[in-house]
Amino acid sequence: MHSVLQACGCCNIQRHEIRSLQSLVSDYKRIISDYGYVAGDVRSSYVKELLIEEYGETIGFKERSEMNKSAWVYDVAGGGDYIEAAISSLGISDHQLLQNLAPCLSKQIKDTSTVPWPPKIDQLEDEEEVCEQLIKLLTWLKHPARKTPDISPTTLSLASMINQYVTGKRTSFSF
Repeated sequence: MHSVLQACGCCNIQRHEIRSLQSLVSDYKRIISDYGYVAGDVRSSYVKELLIEEYGETIGFKERSEMNKSAWVYDVAGGGDYIEAAISSLGISDHQLLQNLAPCLSKQIKDTSTVPWPPKIDQLEDEEEVCEQLIKLLTWLKHPARKTPDISPTTLSLASMINQYVTGKRTSFSF
C-alpha cells in the first residue's frame, strides 16, 4: 500500500507540496490500472482513509469553500500553517477572506450550546460555553502573535455578546 501511495505523489506531500484529494484519487486509479487491477469506482473518501491509515496525524485535509472543489491534502508535521500561507499567496483579498471566514465561524458559534432562558438559579453558577474559535479570533485581533487564547473577563464578555448577536439567543451576559 505504501508504494502505491508514494507513487501517487504522497511522498511529495511530505516535502510540503499541496495536492488536491481528487488529483490523488486520479493518480491512485491510474497506478492501480498500471498494475493490471481494475480501478472501478474509487471514491475520494476511500483514498482519504488510506492516507490517514498510512500517515496518521501527519497529514491534513483542508476543505475548500467553493462548491464541488476537492479538499487540499498537505503535511501538517512540517510547520503546520504553510497551507494558510499558500492560500494567502493566491491573492485572496481581505474581503474574500472575511466572506469565507464568516459562515464557518457563524456555524461554530451557532453549534455552541447556550444558556436556557430564563436560567434556573443553579444554572447561573455554571460557566457559559463559548466558541473556542471565536475566542482565538478575539485573542488574535488584539495580540496577533499570541499562542494561547485570552480567557480574560473582557474577552469572554465580548464573545458572549457576539454569541448573542449571531444566534439571537440570550446569553449569560445579556442585559
